[in-house]
Order: sequence, then C-alpha cells, then structure tokens
Amino acid sequence: MSKFISEVYLKTFIGIDQSIDNNIIEPAIKRAQLFQIKDLLGTALYDELDGQVALGTASISVDNKVLLNQYVAPTLASYAYFEMLPALMYKVENNSIFKRKSESADPIDEKAYAGLRALYLDNAERFADRLKLFLEAHTSVYPLYLRPGNSIDTRYPETGSIYTTSIHFPKR
Repeated sequence: MSKFISEVYLKTFIGIDQSIDNNIIEPAIKRAQLFQIKDLLGTALYDELDGQVALGTASISVDNKVLLNQYVAPTLASYAYFEMLPALMYKVENNSIFKRKSESADPIDEKAYAGLRALYLDNAERFADRLKLFLEAHTSVYPLYLRPGNSIDTRYPETGSIYTTSIHFPKR
C-alpha cells in the first residue's frame, strides 16, 4: 500500500509541531487511508489511485492528481490526525499505558481531549462530504467510483452525506 500523503503534508496541513515523531504519524495515515478513504472511494477507484501513486508522480493521471491533491489529501490528513490523537495523549508500553507529560506543559484534561477529537472528526467528515460530492458530480471522469468491483472483499463507496450535526435546545 502506498501512502497518499506524507507525514510532512499532514504536519503542514493540520498545523502541528514538526517535531512529532513520524512513527506516530505513519500508522495513523495508513489506518485512515484503509478505513476511511477506501470506504469513500470504493475498491476499484482506490486501487487505481494506489497503483498510480506507487509508480510515482509521473504515473498519476491529471484527473487523479486533482482528486488526490484537492479532495483526498485534506480528507486523509484530517482523518489521520483524528486517528493519531490517542497516540499523542497516551503511550503504550509493555507493562502499562501512560498519559504523556511534558516538563514545559501540562496535558489537557479528558473533557478537552474529547472535544478536540470531536472537532477533528467533524472536520474530517466535512472534507469527506466534499470528496463525495465531487465524485458524484464527476462520475463520467471517475467511472470506477460507480463500479467498485464485485469480489467478496469489495468496498462500495459510501453515498449520501456522512456529515452530521445536532442542534441543542436548552430548557428555559
């Protein structure tokens, strides 16, 4: 599996510290790409992009460059950061799970952490909706989106809006 974005892209797009270890970022990118992007694109379109990215930038079609750069990359970066947040907050070792601390800063509390994760999931879902709307509007350019395959492990693209929000009406 080739990665659709680099660790540098994620750090720059999200606006996080450049010193964050790539060993934390890379697995998050891979998980988000397999769990979220593949589900959004469907198997056939995902495999086409994966194959072209694996062969190098010169092998990516013009249409797929637009799809990757303007829609897939921001969506993937947002989902990857959402996936990465637990690893930034906690460290798993042989005998325990630890909450990370810094000498010059205090970690956020659980409520603020949950709010931050919700914010980044919300951002990722908004980018995912843009990606889906783009693909639905350009099915003639991306016919594999509508024909993801028919093997037992085929992922069919998600359709309709996944972005949800609720309205809270407080009691008076």
